[in-house]
Amino acid sequence: MKALITLSFSIMLSWVSCVKEDPDIIKNSDGVVTYKKPLWRTSMTDNGWITSAFSGTILINNTQYYQASLSDGNGYISLLDYKGNILYSTIYSESKTYKVRRKPYIYENIQYCDMGKNIITLNPNEEKYTLLDTPLDNCTFLGGINNEIFITNFTWGDVIDPVIYNLDNNTSKQDGFIDYFIKKDRHIDEIEAFANKYLLITTKNREPTTPGVIRDYFVSIYDYQNKMFIIEEVEVDGLSRQPVLGEGLIYFEIDQMVWAISIDNKNIEWKTTKKTQDYYAGYYYNGVVVYSNFDDYIYGYHAETGQELWKISGSGNGTKQFKELNGILYYRNGGNATLEALDPLEGKLVWQIECPDTKFDRGAFFKDEIVVIPGNNGEKGKIIAPAYLATFGYEAER
Repeated sequence: MKALITLSFSIMLSWVSCVKEDPDIIKNSDGVVTYKKPLWRTSMTDNGWITSAFSGTILINNTQYYQASLSDGNGYISLLDYKGNILYSTIYSESKTYKVRRKPYIYENIQYCDMGKNIITLNPNEEKYTLLDTPLDNCTFLGGINNEIFITNFTWGDVIDPVIYNLDNNTSKQDGFIDYFIKKDRHIDEIEAFANKYLLITTKNREPTTPGVIRDYFVSIYDYQNKMFIIEEVEVDGLSRQPVLGEGLIYFEIDQMVWAISIDNKNIEWKTTKKTQDYYAGYYYNGVVVYSNFDDYIYGYHAETGQELWKISGSGNGTKQFKELNGILYYRNGGNATLEALDPLEGKLVWQIECPDTKFDRGAFFKDEIVVIPGNNGEKGKIIAPAYLATFGYEAER
């Protein structure tokens, strides 16, 4: 009996010695963080809904942020603090016709969500949504600068020439750049506002120059504050996308290449060699231009020369956005949906973290709408990473 008790006690000690808490950080053989213990996890299913399609995550005064989401056609908005506490959660739409078409636009902490036919405004302080009262019947927006957004009647065939809507006084107007393209008999196909000043505009002929041939595309860059063209037009092979402002240069993607345009002399300074896939998201940091590509790589280019400095695997199906904090870029891998971080100056992957919820739900991936919060008094910042079932808070790399 004594021997049996001793054996049982030894087995219990052996079992206890094998049970260990998860370490705070796990790195692979390359030194990349593959697991990092979250500071907190906030469930987004407590009220019976799941964050299946985020329309936005917005930081408010570095202390609070809110998330707008869609689930089975229903829309919800939640206000949280940076520690993950839900301050409130409420429904803002029960219509199954709503579908987020573009990235939300934020003005004075109010989010403007393009729902295809209407623009919904989400005010986190009032716990409600409203429809924007525009003069258009089938409204969608193409971007915004300060208190003005560029809206148009949405059709699947062409973009109807846009008007400019003032969010402060609810009035509409047309700017000179719109008249410029109308006089040239061009459709405005795409507008991307960036750096709170410039517009990257893609236009095309209303009719093809040769019957049966796809209409010609043109790219223009317009200084909206000073009401002048940086580039009036350059004929290109497709839509221009993903504008990024650097030191005196503007970068954007056209036809699987990155272009660099000088703001001062308006020259095309360089182009990258053509890739097999499109670029998707860009970022400028301290002399390096970073672009993700659908070919599963993220590329770093010398900002002045266009020389390829490095490339790392991690773009997947196209990383949609980068968020920078203390020299580290944070993003969601478009392929395996991991939360990743890279050092753009070194071209080195720092994080590749799988969502902890995938242990019990293989579809519980991280979402794109990552928020970075600077630290105070020498502390490291915080990374807020929404996922399918929850939102996670992490301590930043720096």
